[in-house]
Amino acid sequence: MRFHRLYFIIHFVFYFLPDFSHGQSLQKYEFITYKMGTSFRLVFYAKDSLKANLVAEKAFLRINDLNEKLSDYNNESELNKLSRTSGSNVFVPVSDDLWKVISISLEASKKSDGAFDITAGTYVKLWRRAKRKNQLPVQEELDNAKESVGYKKILLDEQTQSVKLTAPNMKLDLGGIAKGYTLDEILKILQSEGVKSALIDGGGDILLGDSPPDSEGWKVSIAKDSSSILNKTLVLSNISIASSGDLYNFIEINDVRYSHIVNPKTGLGLTNQITSTIIAKDGITADYLASTLCVMGIKEGLKLAKRQKIPAIIQEKRGNNTITCQSRQLKSIIN
Repeated sequence: MRFHRLYFIIHFVFYFLPDFSHGQSLQKYEFITYKMGTSFRLVFYAKDSLKANLVAEKAFLRINDLNEKLSDYNNESELNKLSRTSGSNVFVPVSDDLWKVISISLEASKKSDGAFDITAGTYVKLWRRAKRKNQLPVQEELDNAKESVGYKKILLDEQTQSVKLTAPNMKLDLGGIAKGYTLDEILKILQSEGVKSALIDGGGDILLGDSPPDSEGWKVSIAKDSSSILNKTLVLSNISIASSGDLYNFIEINDVRYSHIVNPKTGLGLTNQITSTIIAKDGITADYLASTLCVMGIKEGLKLAKRQKIPAIIQEKRGNNTITCQSRQLKSIIN
């Protein structure tokens, strides 16, 4: 599970309050680690450095634990072991974490009509090779990979908390959702240790806990490169923000620009230059919706955001013009 978070048309800038709260003995601490192919930065308030270090250590151990379960890069991860049972007609018991992520992923697939699909791992593998070689997969490879793609090929048995992958050669890829789940789990660790005021940054995806001491919230500036339409400073807490797009993470093959985001219905990177930003109640929702809306495009993506009552902004470059659309929920926050 290697995540590459891009900073593109939407940028997040956080303005932290003074290190000491007024009238409380809490200090601000910051820790950073590199796991899952990305950085995790923790900013939180605690009474002393001993407590802060203990909390950070527990949070980082939880990240390691989740990497062992959800990684598609670690050959011995629980996820990859499950993938290797595909086509065996066997229900495989899985951990609570993998069960939760797969269950939510399937709900996301249903809501998005397959625009989000964790079974696209065979496509993703082909696309990673295409990027390395600067050469598109041949149609025969895509056709073969397609046989193992489709979220309906995953069956769940709730009574035994087991999963069956019905097609041979399936490869699950949680890269579009596991980081958000990890952010949520880190916040749970902090909260269980009595740390309520926290900001967690996972490679650009943000999860906010309670407000900093003596503050109404974390001050977040959302700015757009070419216009002042979104130059707003928001005061937020207990919410998540995630972005996806191809401003920097793309490749050109035969004079066509392809995104790193793979369309699970074609097996190729997106060719429309599109970005999205999501504000959601938790990290896992913001994470999967950010890439999903890019796959769906402006029209259908905004429909999904509206159905789920999610603040969202989608931007797409068409020629020399950039089209910017916001959901009603985002407009209410900004205005």
